Amino acid sequence: MADITDKQLAAWISAKYLDKATEKALKEALAQRQSVSRVEEKLAQLDEARKKIHAEQNRIRDNLGALGDRASEKTLRERFVATLDKQEDRLAKITEEEEKLRADRDDAREKLNATLAKLEYDAAVME
Repeated sequence: MADITDKQLAAWISAKYLDKATEKALKEALAQRQSVSRVEEKLAQLDEARKKIHAEQNRIRDNLGALGDRASEKTLRERFVATLDKQEDRLAKITEEEEKLRADRDDAREKLNATLAKLEYDAAVME
């Protein structure tokens, strides 16, 4: 099932390799697999966003460490701290989004597995 594409399924249908019930079940399974893939892609994007934020935070911390105690550097220091604060808020939102997406992915995987478990194949073997 993992290697079946929409194009392959369409070819099997046009060649009449599948009965209507099997066709319907495979289409449902493919749709569910695509749903799992979309959620996993969103999770990967959130992970990438988290990595970028962490890299930026490291850069900001290095810059903060290089600043002295001069009054002229106060504005820059405040700006860096404000940026870190915003990034922490974004990281919290990313964590919330990931939790929801993981639950969505797990539900989609369960539905996919249930659909695949219901599939039966019965055909005459040609000799």
